[in-house]
Amino acid sequence: MKTILFVFLTLPMFFLFSSCDTPISKYETKNEDEKEVIDLLTRYTEAINKGDAEQIIPLFHENGVYVTGRTKDSLSREKMAEWNSENWLMDGQRKLYNPEITINGNEAKVIAKVMYGNTSYTQVYTLVKENNEWLIMKRE
Repeated sequence: MKTILFVFLTLPMFFLFSSCDTPISKYETKNEDEKEVIDLLTRYTEAINKGDAEQIIPLFHENGVYVTGRTKDSLSREKMAEWNSENWLMDGQRKLYNPEITINGNEAKVIAKVMYGNTSYTQVYTLVKENNEWLIMKRE
């Protein structure tokens, strides 16, 4: 009887805590590269939420592309520079959760949950490390 009661009391708590999203700011990095990747994505999200192309563009590699969510168009850095604040802010304030980081040498892939308002979706970031600095190669 005690075992059944224990299971019925602890099982819901397990599901409650395991279903919580981890904000990118609370992600526990495993090494310096992960710390730098998280820092880059934090700066990226802050710049997007301000609609500030001057802060967004330097975070992308010179050959980097931004794949738009609505039209799936690939924007080069030059095209990103042409966007105004409204283009960056059209989906509202974004937050990143539950990052999964895979680093292989000077390349990294980050899969994260993006939330804005009541909408969420999975975002994939491909990054490269060049001149000792992580940059976004592709955001899709």
